[in-house]
Amino acid sequence: MPYVTFVPQAPMGESADPGIFVQGTHVPAPLVERSGIWIKTAGSAILLQQNYRLSTCDAPLWLVVDDGRLIFEHREMKVPLKKGECVVIPPHTEGCMISQAKDSRLLWLTVEGMLTEDFMRQMNALNRVPAKQGMLPVAAIYSSFLQRAYDQLIHDVSLLGLHVVLGVDRAGLVGEDGETHHGVFDVAYLSTVPGMTLWCPASFAELRDMLAAALYETAGPVALRYPRGGEGGYRSGGALPVRTFGAGRDAAIIVYGTMINEALAAQSKLAEAGVDVRIVKLGRVCPLPADEVLTELEGVERVVVAEEVCASGCVGEKLLSLSVQRGAALRAALLNLRGGIVGQGTAAELRHECGIDAAAIAGAVKELLCDEG
Repeated sequence: MPYVTFVPQAPMGESADPGIFVQGTHVPAPLVERSGIWIKTAGSAILLQQNYRLSTCDAPLWLVVDDGRLIFEHREMKVPLKKGECVVIPPHTEGCMISQAKDSRLLWLTVEGMLTEDFMRQMNALNRVPAKQGMLPVAAIYSSFLQRAYDQLIHDVSLLGLHVVLGVDRAGLVGEDGETHHGVFDVAYLSTVPGMTLWCPASFAELRDMLAAALYETAGPVALRYPRGGEGGYRSGGALPVRTFGAGRDAAIIVYGTMINEALAAQSKLAEAGVDVRIVKLGRVCPLPADEVLTELEGVERVVVAEEVCASGCVGEKLLSLSVQRGAALRAALLNLRGGIVGQGTAAELRHECGIDAAAIAGAVKELLCDEG
């Protein structure tokens, strides 16, 4: 079968061979001498024929399928690539070919700089056998800003099944940042994104462990929600979906994230009053580990779920619904931020004002114990 030679550095316009239409090229000036890596050349092309032989380059060549499908070949290896997938080819690599490429659109980049070798190593391209590559995007975005990207989360991440990791900063009450920055809707909207995994670290150690789980042990879109500021008295690590503190049978307190600190304080207050409660801490709220939670609630009839989020779509609502479906009889109090519109103040002041601090949690437990109806 005939092959056309594809030369990535072709000038703008039609190439010498009618099998390629180069839409544009760009040769940017180096950023600064101390830059670790920069783009040497870049461009795009529509491949008008089926089969191509790639010319060798003196710099690492990054080929990205911008539209369509094709097969990348190198010696005995054949790698099918679809839109959004790429290969990274080391310098001076010979014998690379593309087949079944008619009407596909290809982007190319060549890179250089003192950190190019490190880049190639990270892309697993130094073994001289180009392979299908997939970079892992990691982005930190304020919870209230991520609200505006809901459509992109569905259409550009979830529907494509992409593994993207989001650090959802300013989750919960943000204190002095003001009412426009409270991150109190993310549990509701992120839980509706198909395939989403949502972790809620309660300490720096958990954040590190859950980030590792998000990067290396989870498929699809993943988010980690964490608050403004530092950690509280809870300092443990791990990436456990559910963790229980105590074995009290009078009632249970269910929390996630840094609300564990309020729950532990409430547990101590109640113990002083002779009330023995257990705490069920969720490390992951989507997918909700409902069966594990209900197992941890065995022997308990009264439950308080305290959350630093709006009422609609909160974890407490979901747990109560699932418990009814499974025939579990629970008397519950849901403590949350109701409609989610909260004013300005310190986080501690706002938790007290909204009725989700340790005193409010302890009070809700006592009310449930007094309710024998």
